[in-house]
Amino acid sequence: CRNGREAIRSIRTHKPDLVLLDIQMPGFDGFGVLQGLMDIDLPMIVFVTAFDRFAIEAFEAHALDYLLKPVDDGRLARAVLALPAVQPHRCGVSRLQPASGSEARRAWSARRAEHRGHPG
Repeated sequence: CRNGREAIRSIRTHKPDLVLLDIQMPGFDGFGVLQGLMDIDLPMIVFVTAFDRFAIEAFEAHALDYLLKPVDDGRLARAVLALPAVQPHRCGVSRLQPASGSEARRAWSARRAEHRGHPG
């Protein structure tokens, strides 16, 4: 999609299981896209961005992963393979429910260590 409005429209129309969502887009940013989808069951979200400063907010919005650009093919493959085969988050969770700050920090620390090649 070329912008946040198209992303919202496309997600509503196609109902994907997984969305790779950029944070900075024309119109709505990635978080604005999620806000625009609060009335539907959300797909799994993996943020893809050039900026690590949004990671905590992404995990608080229940992103399943956070990939930094340029995305390494192996890192992308590990992120996709780590996704749940069954989407329990789609069972009645239709609104953003912030994770606790400590949960988000732990998730970000683990993913940051993995990105740097260190165990979590």
